[in-house]
Amino acid sequence: MIKVLILQRAIPNYRLPLFQALCALKDFEITIGCAEHDEATSTGIAADNYTGVRLKPVKIYRPGGKFLFQSIVGLKEYDVIITDISINVLSVPVYLLLSRLKGIKIIGWGKGVPQLINAKEKWVIRTYKKFIAGSCNALILYGHISKKYFEGLGLKHKPMFIAQNSVHTEKFFNAFNEDEAAANQLRIELNLSGRFVFGYFGKLTGRKAVNSIIEAFRLVKAAQPNAFLLIAGGGPEKKRLEELSSDLVAAGDVHFMGKVANGKEGAVLHLIDAYLSFSQGGLGILEAMACSRTIISTPEVFPETELLQGDYNCFLSTDFSVASFSQAMLKAATNQQHAREMGSNAMSTVKEKAGTSVMVKAFTDAINYTLSK
Repeated sequence: MIKVLILQRAIPNYRLPLFQALCALKDFEITIGCAEHDEATSTGIAADNYTGVRLKPVKIYRPGGKFLFQSIVGLKEYDVIITDISINVLSVPVYLLLSRLKGIKIIGWGKGVPQLINAKEKWVIRTYKKFIAGSCNALILYGHISKKYFEGLGLKHKPMFIAQNSVHTEKFFNAFNEDEAAANQLRIELNLSGRFVFGYFGKLTGRKAVNSIIEAFRLVKAAQPNAFLLIAGGGPEKKRLEELSSDLVAAGDVHFMGKVANGKEGAVLHLIDAYLSFSQGGLGILEAMACSRTIISTPEVFPETELLQGDYNCFLSTDFSVASFSQAMLKAATNQQHAREMGSNAMSTVKEKAGTSVMVKAFTDAINYTLSK
């Protein structure tokens, strides 16, 4: 039996289905090595159960209070190590060295693409990423955007297996009617009958530029009085954003829903007529597309946004300005039938190109290739 260890900082809820599917494979014995979920450093909401996941606990240390360092685990029993190449500056080189010494194949997994759109990536960071990725036997990357990034680092010769970031789109397909019914009930409770609902669903943090979404919504309201903005999620910016839009909240045009419980995401997404992504679009885009929602986005280049095709499954702003974003929002609100059609196209796109099954294939292909060399 081929034994594989996947090293993770923690297991967020959105990644749980992927690990369950990998651990259920019959040709591999896959174990997830991770520590407890840390709200300050981990992405997403913590998984509320680990049913179906083979776990190996890994401790986390914080030298200097800044760096994450995972304790060294016994690697000799594994044939392949898969490690996230985007995090744990100190840990990954240790695992690479140990794997080399023990003759174990190692696969890098991650995005690579810089998180800040306009910030120039420091040469030391690019050099580090090139060193780490170049030391792996193969790479599993989030979309063709990530592939181009690593090719740009001079790693065109490196075997790369492409898949979108993991989100269980199949769950949304299967619960479509149930989530739609729950959304209709929410629409009644929030008194949204006849209103076009724009929505942001994600972490309320500065890098997501939710303040720009609120500004754009103000412009839309001037032309579309019936428009409504739903903001779901929590984070450090919540209080400031509530203060920024206090007049809109008081007028009944903006509603902050707060954190959404695991398993309730589909109902919230079905409540939204158009999903908004102004900056650093992530997994929420794929989830909204899986719920047949059209997307309104800036023309940023990220793995998740590479699935967006303007006027087919989304409305794209012409630039990164609030004014341009508001114009894209207006197009959706004034042609709602077209927006629904694009939502249907969005769902077809993720059925073909994103989801747990796509990710599982990328992992198994990478493992089989690596062991054959």
